[in-house]
Amino acid sequence: MADPEHPVEGEVENAIKRGSTEATPFILQTAVFLVVGAVVAVIVAVVFLVYYLA
Repeated sequence: MADPEHPVEGEVENAIKRGSTEATPFILQTAVFLVVGAVVAVIVAVVFLVYYLA
């Protein structure tokens, strides 16, 4: 019989690699949404101040 621990270790490493590569786009997407949201909030605030205080 084959050593049962070796395939398990390989599967764990594969799962870790797969999880880290699949999580990266989600993290980047979240960061992009946060940055875009902050930029939009600043633009809206500036437009509000310029329009109502001018």
